[in-house]
Amino acid sequence: MWGRFPLQRVFWALQLVIVLVPGAFFHLYATCKSIKQEDILQKSFYSGFYMFSVFLRIVLETVAFWLQIQLFGFKVNAIYMCDVGALEKKFVSRCMVPEHLEKTIFLIAMYTFTVITVVLCVAEIFEISCRRLGFLKNQ
Repeated sequence: MWGRFPLQRVFWALQLVIVLVPGAFFHLYATCKSIKQEDILQKSFYSGFYMFSVFLRIVLETVAFWLQIQLFGFKVNAIYMCDVGALEKKFVSRCMVPEHLEKTIFLIAMYTFTVITVVLCVAEIFEISCRRLGFLKNQ
């Protein structure tokens, strides 16, 4: 029982860190090179590097989303069957999950945030592409 649910917290923390890494690398690079926002849109190397970091973020979010569904599903049940070992005897027992409703709500919130993040990243790639191709004017 205790092995599965603390894994959620570790997974979410790891997901947050991994998803933030591509953008952090780009912004660290841009800061070290003193790149301005206008340069990102005008120079193809910078915009390509930035779009790659956003695309990598989309891939990482999608993989994390898929892994979350595989590991946790969409609902945390109040009671589930678990293996309980007492000395050398193994038997199956019913285990209760504390705060299962809160964990289910948090799962749904994480799935919602992941979908919103992916949609915003796709919109960002679309906007940068349109600006590079001249369909949108830079302000």
